[in-house]
Parts: sequence; structure tokens; C-alpha cells
Amino acid sequence: MSSTVKIEDQKITGLNRFLYLVIFIGIVFRFLYPFLVNPMNHLFSDPGRHYQNIFPADFDKTAESILDPPLPQLWLRAALALFTDTKCGVALYFALLCVSTPWFWYRWAREVFPNKRQALIFFAVLVLLPSWLGIYSYFMDETLVLPLLGLALWFSWRAMRKNTVGSVLIATFLWGLTLSTKLNMVFELIIVFPYLLFSFWQHSGNRIKTYVTTIFCLLMLFACYLIFPLWTYLGIGSAWLFPVGSGATARSYYLSGCRTVRAAFTRNGKIFKESAEFASPAVFEDTFEPLFDWVTCRSGLYTVKIPCDQKISFIVPAPNPSLSKRLNYMAESALHFFCAASWPDTSNDDFVQIAQADMRWIWSLLTLFVVILSIRKKQMKQLLIVLCLGTALLYIACGCAIIEGRYRKPWEGIVIAAFIFLNSYSKNEIKNMADNKV
Repeated sequence: MSSTVKIEDQKITGLNRFLYLVIFIGIVFRFLYPFLVNPMNHLFSDPGRHYQNIFPADFDKTAESILDPPLPQLWLRAALALFTDTKCGVALYFALLCVSTPWFWYRWAREVFPNKRQALIFFAVLVLLPSWLGIYSYFMDETLVLPLLGLALWFSWRAMRKNTVGSVLIATFLWGLTLSTKLNMVFELIIVFPYLLFSFWQHSGNRIKTYVTTIFCLLMLFACYLIFPLWTYLGIGSAWLFPVGSGATARSYYLSGCRTVRAAFTRNGKIFKESAEFASPAVFEDTFEPLFDWVTCRSGLYTVKIPCDQKISFIVPAPNPSLSKRLNYMAESALHFFCAASWPDTSNDDFVQIAQADMRWIWSLLTLFVVILSIRKKQMKQLLIVLCLGTALLYIACGCAIIEGRYRKPWEGIVIAAFIFLNSYSKNEIKNMADNKV
């Protein structure tokens, strides 16, 4: 019996050493990648816009800057002031982001998985994941969203374990930062945050500090949300609360059924500022290549007219398509979410980005496996599974933007974690883990 245990221990030790080696190699490559494929070489379309927004000529002056979230612009402006606006400085900044991202998610995995080995497997997968690597050669908001979401998830699970006022406040603050960076992170927020508050209420009971903490957390999130309307108000003297900033353009674009879109700000019926014409890469993408040809049914140009006569308005008017068209748009969103390559990291002269595009099929398969395994092991109510499947459903059904592969990036880490979790333990082991936590 002892010899059998010893052999098993040796296997575990050998696997751990292999995982550490893979992680080390992956971390080194992640650090070097932005130096090898520098973001300064990719100043086109959205990456070029995000870079240009930080300069005084555009910052808070152009329609593109006003419609983009302020936090990534301010963050990038400060980062390049610190690291210098040179190829070497930019590469160093992105290298540090690129390396820290999988580590933050690994810390979340240590909260999710009681077994460190499963968290190491998750870490090893993430450090080599092409879609979480290629994006760090572009000036895109996702480069900041990925580490921030990892931090928010890590400290949310930590808060649900500790159930202290301080831990809950830290988690809330990180969610506020994540939400301020990219508003579609609200989908992850509205799933995790109620669990977080419910766990805190269960532990703290019906006490004054529970009420005060809850109210303060909600106010903190609301204040972070209001940063974007304030930004647009400072830029054009008017603001709308839903959808905020570029969300108004994205929502109208989605509902219009058009292939391209342009935003025009009006006052007294006259246009005083407008954005350039743009389109989602998904509408030009042959999603199922090389299996068969399929592209969107969208066509034409839609101009989103944003009235700025009122200082504050609740919602920007948008098209109202029929139910059949809405269902068609939703079906397209599902196809793009699960099967589309992630733009802009699709360069055909970079093996990392080629792999990202070629591996796009795994996301639909992973989702199918997660659904089947969670049903078989009766884990559909487990928070990780709810987060995985619920977030995907919200992206597809939200009706707020034309979904593309890039929107899937933050979710990819979640579905990988769910898949590893469900494959690591039997139904009884998962039940025992849940009972022990309770």
C-alpha cells in the first residue's frame, strides 16, 4: 500500500514540475512578446484610435474620444508618461500587463479550486492561450480589462470566503474599475455581485454594518458607472444615462440592421460634431471559413443622431426592428460569440495570432462540454457554472452591440476554469466541497 502511495506522490510531483516548467516558459514568452510584436507597429483602426485619444489634440475633443470610456484613456496616458512613449517603453508596459494577467486569474483559481494542482493546470493553459497573448500587441481596452477582471474575480471569491467589510469593499472597488474600463463587464458583475452580497449578508446577519456596507457598495458601483456620462457631459455639454457613451452608437448600430454606422451629435436639429464611419469586423468576417461561406445579412449605413439639446437624458432613441429581425440578429450574435476569430489579433504573419484564429472552434465545444458535465454532475447552480453560462447568454441576448470574437476574450478564462473544475472532481467530491464551504 505504501509503495502505491509513493508512486502516486511521485506522479503528482512530476506533473507539478512539468506545470511549473510550462508556466515559466510561458511567462518568459509573454514578457518578450510585446517586444517582438510591438503595439506601435499596429496603429490602425481601433488600436490607432485608442493610442491617438491620449494626445491633447484628441483627448476629450473628438467624437471618438468622447464616446470612448475615459479610464482606459487616462490610464494609457499615465502609463506612457511613466514608461515613455517609445517602442521600448510601450513594449515594457504591455509586457508587464501581459505577464500579470494570467497570474491574477491563477489567484482566482486558487480560490475556486481547493487543489493547487488544478489551479496550476489552469495557469499553464492561460499563459499559453493565443487569444490572451496576441491582443498585447495592440492598443486595445481588452489589454486592461483582462487583468482587472481577473483581480475582480479573485477578490470577489476571497470576499465570499472571508466575509469581512474590508474584503467586500475591495472587491466592489475592483468591480468599479473593471466596469469603468469596459461597460460590457456589467454582465459578469450582475452575476457575481449578488452572490457576493448574499454571502456577506448570510455571514453578518441583520445588522447596521451590513446595511451600511451594502448601500456603500451599491453607491460605489453607481458612481463608477456615472463617470462615463460625466465624461460625455464635459465633452459636449450633454449626457445620456443609457446606454452610456459609445453604447448608444453600438445599440443603434445593432438594431438598425446596417453594416456600417456613424455617430452625429445634434443641437437644434443641426450636426455640430460627428464620428468617422466605422463597422464591426464581424460583419465582414467569413466566420465558418473554410467549412462554408457565410457572412452577415446586414447592409447599408446608419447614422446615429444623438440629440444634445438637453443637458441630461435617460436614453438615446434607437431603431425598433421586428421580432423576427431581432431573433435573426441574436442568432448572428451567438455565431460570432462562439465561432468568430478575435479581431484585431488576426495577423497572418504571426503564429500566435494564426493559432488564435484557428482555435476559435474550441469555445463552442467547451461550452457544450460544460453544459453536459454540469447537468450530469448536478452543478447548474454552482456560481462558476452560472457565471460561465449566464455571461455567454447575456452577451448573446443583450441586444446592445454586434457581438464579435473580441467580446468573448474575458469569458474565455471563465469557461476554461469551468471545464477544468467539472473534469477534476466527481459528483460526490464537488458536493462534499460545497458542503464543507457551507
